[in-house]
Amino acid sequence: MKKLIALLFFIFTLNLQATVVLPSSILTANEMVEEFRASFRVKLLELEKNYYALYGDRSLSYRSHEVITCQNRPFAPGSNLARLELTSKINGEERFQSMRYFGCGEKLVLQEHLQVVGGDEKPLTFNQMRKGEIALNLKAGEKKRFYRMIYGDQTELFSLSQERTPSGEFHEYRIGGQLAYQVTYTYSDEVSRVTYKYFPYSLKIQIGQSEWTTTMGFTPYTNIANAFAKPQNYVTYFDSSNTQVSEGTFLTNFGYNVRERTLSRVGSFVRVLINEFPPTAVVNTGTQNQRLLEELRLNYTRLLNNTEPNLVRNYIQELILAAEKGQLQDNRPAGTP
Repeated sequence: MKKLIALLFFIFTLNLQATVVLPSSILTANEMVEEFRASFRVKLLELEKNYYALYGDRSLSYRSHEVITCQNRPFAPGSNLARLELTSKINGEERFQSMRYFGCGEKLVLQEHLQVVGGDEKPLTFNQMRKGEIALNLKAGEKKRFYRMIYGDQTELFSLSQERTPSGEFHEYRIGGQLAYQVTYTYSDEVSRVTYKYFPYSLKIQIGQSEWTTTMGFTPYTNIANAFAKPQNYVTYFDSSNTQVSEGTFLTNFGYNVRERTLSRVGSFVRVLINEFPPTAVVNTGTQNQRLLEELRLNYTRLLNNTEPNLVRNYIQELILAAEKGQLQDNRPAGTP
């Protein structure tokens, strides 16, 4: 009986994938989390290039051959400057993984927890963790995915809960333990719909010497986007009063409520806590600059999705200014466009 139920559930999720596709301007869970997690992922890659590694049983330590100053403290050659640990538990169809990141002085800086129920995707490997790779989108056959980012022992910075529903998916995004917004996806052969519901929250977060106190007060409201099978690529957008609006108006509202109120704030938390890891310098491999490459990819994604054009414009202006100051060097062969 259990096998039959699992088979029917799998067929159901396959059918969902064949329904009307939402426009690319509707960001996935992966894309939204990447908005703030990219800087941490780049830091992990920089640790690998700046220090030598010692591997243990599902753990990894980074050390240096010279004295390193971190958090205003000197660390002798051979000291643990950063450490990564991965633990996994499997209980029936439920898989739980905990990723713990230690900084200078063996201080627990960050934890990431991932819980998956259902499906047959293999757990996150240690190699993926080392590179900062983590998949968050709900997969075919899965009933639930839950992700948490925690500073230190217990300060929750962000969480994302995703659940399969009879007609699609339901996502819940929290910042500092406070509900920020919900996303409901419904799919059919004729129309697919995504509904964003935004919530007020009161937030107080402290990371090291930095503190954020924010109160967002308003009545919860929704925005809706519909994608229709016919005519092809026909999409409608509605605001909180159920008035049809342009894509630009819809995305401006999305940018404020999702990016500015939530994702950029979590990003500011991450940028501060990164300082509790040992210092790193950008290492060039040939003509590739890792940090620049990550930033270009992020802004290219924004450009493709037609989201936050102001951020893309500001970023290009920053590159122009850096080039004018001689901080960017063009090493491309002559004649390269």
